[in-house]
Amino acid sequence: MKRLPYAILLFLLVFASAASGWSKSKNKNQIEADTRKADYFYLEALRSKALGNDDASFDLLTRALSLNPDDENIKLEYANYKLALSNGDLREAKAAISAIGDYYSLHPDDYYTAISYAFLLEKIGQYGTAGDVLTNLHHRYPDKIDLAFRLADFLTTYGDSVARGNALKMFDTIEEANGLDFAVTTKKMQLHRINNDTTAVISEALRLYHTNPAEPEYNIFMGQVYSIFQENDSALAFLNRSIELDPSNGLSYYSLANFYLAQGDTISYNREIRKALSHDNLDFANKMSILQSFVHDAYNPAQLDTLLSTMVELHPHESAIHEAYASALVSEKDYVKAAEEMQLALDLDPDNENGWRLLASLYFQNQDLPKAQAALEKARHFFPENAQFPIQLGALFSEKKDYDTAERYLDEAEQLTEDNAENLSDIYSMRANILIAKGDTIAATEQYSRAIKLNPDNISAMNNYAYHLACIDRDLPTALSMIEQVIEAEPDNASWLDTYAWVLFKMKNYERALELIDKALELNGDAESAEIFEHAGDIYFMNARPDEALGFWKKALEISPDSELLQRKVKQKTFFFK
Repeated sequence: MKRLPYAILLFLLVFASAASGWSKSKNKNQIEADTRKADYFYLEALRSKALGNDDASFDLLTRALSLNPDDENIKLEYANYKLALSNGDLREAKAAISAIGDYYSLHPDDYYTAISYAFLLEKIGQYGTAGDVLTNLHHRYPDKIDLAFRLADFLTTYGDSVARGNALKMFDTIEEANGLDFAVTTKKMQLHRINNDTTAVISEALRLYHTNPAEPEYNIFMGQVYSIFQENDSALAFLNRSIELDPSNGLSYYSLANFYLAQGDTISYNREIRKALSHDNLDFANKMSILQSFVHDAYNPAQLDTLLSTMVELHPHESAIHEAYASALVSEKDYVKAAEEMQLALDLDPDNENGWRLLASLYFQNQDLPKAQAALEKARHFFPENAQFPIQLGALFSEKKDYDTAERYLDEAEQLTEDNAENLSDIYSMRANILIAKGDTIAATEQYSRAIKLNPDNISAMNNYAYHLACIDRDLPTALSMIEQVIEAEPDNASWLDTYAWVLFKMKNYERALELIDKALELNGDAESAEIFEHAGDIYFMNARPDEALGFWKKALEISPDSELLQRKVKQKTFFFK
């Protein structure tokens, strides 16, 4: 059977069809014996459920129901499980809910079953029956305030004008019993707004406001209400008053700024955000909350940079702001400055694993391998059990062509990794890269295969494997299939497109290879890659465009002046495989 969830909510009280086959031939003694057995299995099922053994509980209930299919309690508990096992099957769910209806019709005063039944009916769109159940229950328990609120809320959402009028009376009754309450007032305001009674909406809001006029939140509430109805002068008066009452309340500043944003006044919005972030009385946590909201609601890189630099000046010892600034700079591709800010954040709070990984990646991006190595060594000191840092060190020393050191770090990472398939896949892929550099293409192929088998979503390994196969002219259809999967996952990665172009080049599809290498060059932008330039030269040459090919080879040679193959291509102005 399907595995039951760990916890089953109380409202999932249902009954599915009971076991058939109750024999008419059973005598009275047999029936009594079966009833006693059913009671025993039922009690054991409850005990198993209490111990968290839902599978055993369900099996016991099934046996109990087969012995006594007319027992209401057994049917109800069994139904609980059946609905949980319906797993989104609407037909099964409806059958179970119908069974609840059978139980409810026999026990209409069972409060919790009735509430659950109404909830389930609402979920499957049977609003009329759900409303009847709640109404009947309210008549039986008129003093239950929660039930009255539930029924009034239901009538507000699903009822007609008469039902909404009754809902308003019920909310008034609740208010008379309990006094003014925010939840009740907002529901009454909702009803008045449905009826297009703006005056009544504002009147209800003011009644609530006058209970706590010195509270900033109540002034914010009034400001938002007036803003909805475009009464902007009143809205501004209340929002400004909320700031006067408590200059350290971040919500007040944020609400005022959002008022301007709703009016399309981005200048005032930005002004209020800056004022909030520069305010001495506003604590740092509130400022960070406002800053996050700004990024979400009205992100502008230049404005964000200004705000963050202001925050850094005001709070130079808060690691969070340096980290936030670093993230913003990454999105702007200012990797050098981002690394500086991330380093400051980690100096203030070194207990940040992801921060160290980001810092190392930034140094990699900046081609500053000494700083990347220093950052990773520090991270390894703070987090000796984290396999990611020796993995990154393995990549770093592989980049430096110190393959023995790289392999030592990868061995360390593998010992730390245990059963983490993603980490192991990265390790095997890096080992394959090292083996290629050492000239062992057969072992490299095996390592790539292991990497992809462990993690079929490792697109970096798939790209490298496809490129490897293209370089050794082996199994090119497999290489093509892999790189197409990579491109599907990340279609705008220049390096992946270069591999795609190279695989097609090796398959002699020169025209398509030309389209892809052009796209790779465009996406690579100002970044210079000897590999992409050389491939572009080879592809252009095979497309009968030798002059352009020579230009690309020359660019590649400027970056890699020691490449003998490039020297020959430039000197002879022709293509050589090796």
